[in-house]
Amino acid sequence: MYKILFISTHYRISEKLFGIFPELSKIGTIDIYCVGQMNLNKTWDGDIDLRFITFNKFKLYINKFVEIVNVEDYDVIIYDDNRIQDQLGIPHIYQQAKQHGVLMIGNSHGNKSISQKTYEGFNICYDYAFCFGKFEYDQYNKIYPGKLLVGGIPINDELKYCKVSGKYLLVIPNFTADRSSPFSCNFDKRWAIQSVNISKLYNIPIVIKQKTRTDSPDYNKHVDFINSLYTDLDIKPTIINDTDDINKLISNAALVMSAISTLAFKPIQLNIPTILIQNSGDTGNFKNYPYTYDINTSNLSYKYQEIDSQLIKKFINDTIAGGNTFESGKLYIQELKNILIK
Repeated sequence: MYKILFISTHYRISEKLFGIFPELSKIGTIDIYCVGQMNLNKTWDGDIDLRFITFNKFKLYINKFVEIVNVEDYDVIIYDDNRIQDQLGIPHIYQQAKQHGVLMIGNSHGNKSISQKTYEGFNICYDYAFCFGKFEYDQYNKIYPGKLLVGGIPINDELKYCKVSGKYLLVIPNFTADRSSPFSCNFDKRWAIQSVNISKLYNIPIVIKQKTRTDSPDYNKHVDFINSLYTDLDIKPTIINDTDDINKLISNAALVMSAISTLAFKPIQLNIPTILIQNSGDTGNFKNYPYTYDINTSNLSYKYQEIDSQLIKKFINDTIAGGNTFESGKLYIQELKNILIK
């Protein structure tokens, strides 16, 4: 049995990996070190504290939480991100790990653009790093040969238990337009108008899932902004910030209009007709997604009728390892075991 330390820095990043805990616990004991947004003494940025809900869900697989990292106590350290986060002490932990011969594994931050900087933490924060699938592996293996592992998005395996019920249009923004953003197409009046047009055409209500953000924690301000966009429109949306059942929120959708975001993989894996909006997020793993459109597209509502489920399955097969069969976690653990026995 291996002694495993899992470093959790940010909920949306760690969440992708919590799905490996049941199988991971079969090969070792799991201790958790929470830092950054996941620091259990830090005030949560949203309206539902998802940290304690999630850790309670997986409590059977967790040995203990640690406040100080003693790397010599572990055989392997799994870091939830692939970024160099000096402010969280990750490079320091890596240096200690190297002094004690402890393997450290990084993981994809999420859907980031393909560039050398995306995995620049090799030999600074981790020895190996997991990516989502074949598409990402093929890009980065050219830059970091032999260092990339393929593990899909393990938490999305839970989607196999979901029944799609088709109740509403789910809109998933990245950034709202009332704040600074690195992208040129943020949630604004154009998004609101497009969502209302879709809602009317298919006779379904609108639900908007906005993101909890550490760098802009006043989520009520963003709720008010989103509501203001619909003031003179015929349909008013339901706005959700945090939810303790994101899979249910996704599987209840009939259609999805989303920013280019890791969360969008969930409805796509469930074969829910999903349209992505250009320039709303890093293209990254969505480079080959066939249903990405400009927000100003005049007939956007009708684009859902063009979605081909076979093209979607091919996209997932190329992009998310185990995504079509909901077996990412199984593949992740096998890859990890292969590295541990080297």
